[in-house]
Amino acid sequence: MARNTEFATVEGWKQSGVVTKKVWHINPGACPICIPLDGKTVSLTKEYSPNLPSGSTLETKVSAPPAHPNCGCFVLPITITKQQQMINMKKKEDELEKVIQENKDKTDKNIKEIKENAKNVIEKEVGNLRDINKN
Repeated sequence: MARNTEFATVEGWKQSGVVTKKVWHINPGACPICIPLDGKTVSLTKEYSPNLPSGSTLETKVSAPPAHPNCGCFVLPITITKQQQMINMKKKEDELEKVIQENKDKTDKNIKEIKENAKNVIEKEVGNLRDINKN
């Protein structure tokens, strides 16, 4: 259950766009498996490698605590600065504006082609009507 909770927490951090890394923290009385991980910072997509005894059946890599049964460790997020958030938001706005402009250009071109086609059809039909009226 704890592993699912930590997994969901890290997934939420990824989706937030604000958290860039995670830091492993131990509680007082931590075990020899987790002590070497205390303060270790990794990106959200990286895993930690607990200090497992040889022959251990525990997982050799974990994305977040628990590293073992009764593990009391936890990870905390490292967030980007407000300034970086604004820069990222501006980049996304610029990308969106570019897509909007590209679609507008395509739409304008399509409208122009439709008008040209309609004009040609009308001229042709008017010509046909004139031919009919001549006869």
